[in-house]
Amino acid sequence: MNMPRQALCVGLAVLCAWGTGPSRVQAAPAHGKHALVTDDLLKKVGELHRVDLFCQDALASDEHRKSLCRLLVTQHQALPRVAEEPQHLATEQRHQDFIDKYSNSVEQMRAVLQKHAELELSIKKGGMKIADLQSAVTQWTSECEAMQNTLKSYDDEFKQIGQDYLDIFQDHGVASPGEVQHLLNG
Repeated sequence: MNMPRQALCVGLAVLCAWGTGPSRVQAAPAHGKHALVTDDLLKKVGELHRVDLFCQDALASDEHRKSLCRLLVTQHQALPRVAEEPQHLATEQRHQDFIDKYSNSVEQMRAVLQKHAELELSIKKGGMKIADLQSAVTQWTSECEAMQNTLKSYDDEFKQIGQDYLDIFQDHGVASPGEVQHLLNG
């Protein structure tokens, strides 16, 4: 796990310990057995809210990394051609294919995060049946897991792009720009 994302996780853990997350989410008062189920579900909603915040931060970080990729392409194109240039161009095309896939996926993730925010507002208003709340939490959990897995694969891909640019600039006999380290480190 890279340092900014580790720091975010530590920060979220501190927020959890202070109880600032789940307390924001409220539902209609429940009694008896339903109160325990509702409390557990509300705690889960708080946890999912924090995962959504982590995903939003990861998306912002990855958007920055995407802009670094564009900058590295420009810097590479400014260099004199070398014998390995056909391989470099093929590598950059692979990078561009990833960026296109990434861009489409990011829009979908943002839509899911917006849906989660609207669901959380609905839960805060109260009046949601326990079965509906359970179903919503189950779907939200599944979507969060999918986003985290996708973001992990994007992190790996951005790191590979950084490694590729280390090799490209080495082939050109020049020091790699600082942007390469940012890709490698997240």
